[in-house]
Amino acid sequence: MTLQDAVKGRRSIRKYKRDAVPGACFRKFWRRRAGRHPGKYPAWEFYVLTGKPLAEFKKANRQK
Repeated sequence: MTLQDAVKGRRSIRKYKRDAVPGACFRKFWRRRAGRHPGKYPAWEFYVLTGKPLAEFKKANRQK
C-alpha cells in the first residue's frame, strides 16, 4: 500500500449512543484525568448539564 492509497482510503467512523453516562463513571474518569499533571497546568473546571438545564442551554445557544 502506498501513502497515497492510505490517505485516500482513510475513514473515520464514529457511532455515539444516546445512553446517559452514569454519574459515578463520569466522576471517576475526570478524577483520573485531573491527576495526570499536578502543578504543571492550571486547574480545569467542568460544568456538566443534563435534563432541563441542558435543554435550556441548547435553546439559548440556538437563539444567538
